[in-house]
Amino acid sequence: MRYETTTLLQALNDCTALIDENHAETGMPGELRPAWRMYRDLDAIGLSFGLIARDADGLPVGYALVIISPHPHAVDRLFATNDTIYVTPSARALGVGGQLFVRAEREARSRRAVAFQWAVPAGSPLDRALARRCSVSRQITYQREL
Repeated sequence: MRYETTTLLQALNDCTALIDENHAETGMPGELRPAWRMYRDLDAIGLSFGLIARDADGLPVGYALVIISPHPHAVDRLFATNDTIYVTPSARALGVGGQLFVRAEREARSRRAVAFQWAVPAGSPLDRALARRCSVSRQITYQREL
């Protein structure tokens, strides 16, 4: 498995099939319509990034998009937030998700982020892993369709 750090737009362009799979599996109802201009603007700032996991043939089998920005309550500190993380079902047992997780946090730290905020499905394997590893108070983010 090969992992590469990219811009947000490159990850979106290289992983369109995976983005569709991710949306079908976990996305909100309705059509998927990425905000290309927003991702382009975030890339121009230069803090946010994408990660792509590629198999031996160079095909993407997983990706993560990470947004880094000042926290509204601490503007002098950068926080990273997962925009999305997804691994194809066939690659999930290979540790790809764990590698994307670790690499996302490591890359965010190298870009001066002091914390990483993960929004994950309650009860998921990632939820259970984070519950064991978080040193700061555990918080749950709920998303409610309006």
